[in-house]
Amino acid sequence: MQKFCVNRCVCFDVSFEDIKEVSEKLGIKKLSVLQNEIEFGKHCGMCLIYVEKMLETGETNFNSFKIKPP
Repeated sequence: MQKFCVNRCVCFDVSFEDIKEVSEKLGIKKLSVLQNEIEFGKHCGMCLIYVEKMLETGETNFNSFKIKPP
């Protein structure tokens, strides 16, 4: 099975790196608060598990099969 890199919210075309930058600049560690500052994850929601992991670890590029939904 082929793997691919997940590094952005495709609905809003915003990278996790950009989201991380806003999070760090404003000191935001909560997903819902972060969504008030930059648009992501409000359509399909597929990126939310990755952004949660980004907030925990600082990673911005993910193997598509590395993170499993809760």
